[in-house]
Amino acid sequence: MFEFVFLCLGSAAAVIYLGGYEIKRKAEYLKSATRVKDLRGLSELLENKTKPLVVAISGRVGSSRPLKCEHSGIWGVFMEEKAKLVFGTRSLHGGLMRHSAEFLLKHKEVPWFLEDSTGRINVVGARFAEGFYDNLKEFVFVEPASELIKKFVKPEGFVKILEHNCFERVHELGKPLTIVGEAVKYSNGALVIKRPTDGSFMFFDGYSSVDKMISLLESQSQALVYFSIALTAVGTLVYASYVMPLIKKSWFLDKSDTTAGQRAETETKHNSMGKAQSNYAFGLCFTCMILILLLDTK
Repeated sequence: MFEFVFLCLGSAAAVIYLGGYEIKRKAEYLKSATRVKDLRGLSELLENKTKPLVVAISGRVGSSRPLKCEHSGIWGVFMEEKAKLVFGTRSLHGGLMRHSAEFLLKHKEVPWFLEDSTGRINVVGARFAEGFYDNLKEFVFVEPASELIKKFVKPEGFVKILEHNCFERVHELGKPLTIVGEAVKYSNGALVIKRPTDGSFMFFDGYSSVDKMISLLESQSQALVYFSIALTAVGTLVYASYVMPLIKKSWFLDKSDTTAGQRAETETKHNSMGKAQSNYAFGLCFTCMILILLLDTK
């Protein structure tokens, strides 16, 4: 039982630490990005650049041919309609089983760019960027269940749609964004920002301060690392409270005189104590490895 608790705490500590480490890596990546105040400055910066340059830029979403969304009526550069269904199927015993599914009804996208008062930069591969879908605006609309059934691939035993919700998600025209990605300037002077060859493509809402985001991420990472160390320490104490009394009892048996009739029983106890010592050694080694990993990469 105590071994199980120790392993659970140790595993939880490792998972939490890895989460903190990933957040720290994200903060380090943002630190490496070149801050660009305006797009005219970016054009000048890329003039004689031969190596890939990861930048952090801010501006508003624009397009030369935006699309008008059917249900919300707003203008945007990306739109998708989805439906969430709860439907029933017949079970083997004749009862009704509930299932849920989500599927795409419609998708549209047009070329778009980020712009400020000094210029514009084309955005490529936005749908695959981290944070892109977090910046979409969502609108609920009504679609008759009968219409959804026509588009829905009915599973075996399908009876009827029990519940349904339809929503439209839009990347609005004029929305302020901060993007971190690789900036490129082509021979015709056009600027493009895309997914870096080695790194992340990130979208943030509004004119976000990259330095503030870095500070927040570092605080979150540090908190998770400290929490993982605390869990490891608690697990070690729990395991030690179980094993140490057994080891002390083993030492006492080693020093006590036993009769010939008690030797067999003593040997059995020694074997169990030896197993306890081995378990303790394993637990101690496991704890030390986790602590070394945490302190070495902190």
